[in-house]
Amino acid sequence: QAAEGVGHLREALVVFTELDLRLDAAMTFNGLGDAHLEAGDWSAAWGAYQHAVDAARLCGSPFEEARAHHGLGLIALDRGDRASAEDHLGAALVGYEALDAPQATTVRDALAGPTGS
Repeated sequence: QAAEGVGHLREALVVFTELDLRLDAAMTFNGLGDAHLEAGDWSAAWGAYQHAVDAARLCGSPFEEARAHHGLGLIALDRGDRASAEDHLGAALVGYEALDAPQATTVRDALAGPTGS
């Protein structure tokens, strides 16, 4: 199922890029990151989230940028890279808090998790 979702997301990304729909592209890169992460492909997820950060900055979407940093932070936690996780989760937290987004609570919990209190 994840592979089928990735295929559809890639198709959408082509259309959004051709139409210069930057916010849609940022959201789609984040969706690709989520799908790859669900499939266990950390490398592809990392790349998609990195593209999402760039795309979010280009279109001026602090939410999508925070979402991408959140994904990057979770991957870093899973890999045991606490420093990178704290950098990305910290960036996600700043973005989510600025927007008063409920995801800030999840990020705070990840930062305070068992891998480092």
